[in-house]
Order: sequence, then structure tokens, then C-alpha cells
Amino acid sequence: MPPPPIPEPVSGRMDIAIKINQLPQAQKLKDGWRRFFVQAGDVRVMVTVRPKIFERLVQTTARYPLWVAVITGQMGVSIGGRHFQLEQPNLQVFERKPKPERPPQPQAAAAE
Repeated sequence: MPPPPIPEPVSGRMDIAIKINQLPQAQKLKDGWRRFFVQAGDVRVMVTVRPKIFERLVQTTARYPLWVAVITGQMGVSIGGRHFQLEQPNLQVFERKPKPERPPQPQAAAAE
């Protein structure tokens, strides 16, 4: 018996959101642009941003002891294997509040 026909897909766009909490080692490119790589699971993503965006990341991370940055964009061309370029990247940095310490739980009486 032949497989069922595949219906015509609906067109769409894939947006990617990657969270980081470490300042990446960025390579300086022409006109001050910065390129860095993010390992997201088993996929490596190449991100190239304008100087102003990278400087905002550096300044904000210096201001907050705990932070998280969200890099968004569209999946671009494959650059070999499980690597791709992030197209039209944008970056937002947020202060991360430390989780409050919970008081220690009372120990249950040992069963005799």
C-alpha cells in the first residue's frame, strides 16, 4: 500500500530565540561588527551583530551581576554540518534576580 499523499504546506517563517548568560568571545570584523558562536544543544549558531548591539551587551552585563540575554533572529544558511547563521539578529539583556534561599525543611522523625 503506498504512503498517503503529503498535503501542501502552509508558508511560514521560523524565528529563533537563544538565551545566554555568559559574555561570548567575539571576533571583531570590518567596521566594528562582531561575530560570535553560540552552542545551543547540538547545534552551533553563528551570530554577527552591529557594534552598537554588542556594546550594549557588554555594558549591560557589566552593570548586572546576574543577567540573561535573549538573541532572536531567523534561521539562515547552513554553514556546514549542524551549524547555521542567524539572520537579522537582535539582542535583549535582562537582569536576573537571584532565587531567594528557602529556609531549611525540618527533618522528619526517623521511623523506628
